[in-house]
Amino acid sequence: LILKLVEEDFVALVKQTLDELQPQAAAHGVTINREFAITQFRFPLDWQQMRAALQALLARAVDLPTGGGKVNIVLQAGNGELLLSISNDVESLSEQQRQSFFDFLTNERMNPTSLKLALAHRIIELHGGRAAVLDAKPAGTKILLTFRI
Repeated sequence: LILKLVEEDFVALVKQTLDELQPQAAAHGVTINREFAITQFRFPLDWQQMRAALQALLARAVDLPTGGGKVNIVLQAGNGELLLSISNDVESLSEQQRQSFFDFLTNERMNPTSLKLALAHRIIELHGGRAAVLDAKPAGTKILLTFRI
C-alpha cells in the first residue's frame, strides 16, 4: 500500500464521509451525533485511502444497530494528538472480539467487513495513527483513532 500524501483537512474528510453514510444510517433508523471540537485540522494524508478507512469504520458502526440506535462521532485535538472517537450504544464486544476486531480472519474465515476493517487499520497506521477498540460503558463499542500532531 503506497500513500500519496498531500496536506488535507481531516475534519472536512470526516464530515464528507458522514454525509455519504447518512442515507445508510437513516435506512437502519440510526441517529448520528456529531461533536466536533475543532472546525479544521490539516495534515499530510492520502485522501482516498483515509476515506476508505473511515468509510469502513463508520459503516460498521452504522450497520450494527437494528431498529434504531445512536452512533456518536467525537473529533478533538489536544495534548499533541488528534482524536476521533466512533461509538455506538448497541453492540458490546467481548475482550476477545475487541482484541481481534482488526484481524482479517474472523471465526476462522474471511468476510468483506473484516477485510475492510483490517485494511482500515493498516491505512491508519501508515498515516502514523493508532486504532483501538474499547468497551463503551454502560453498553456499546468505541473505536478510538489517535494521530500524533
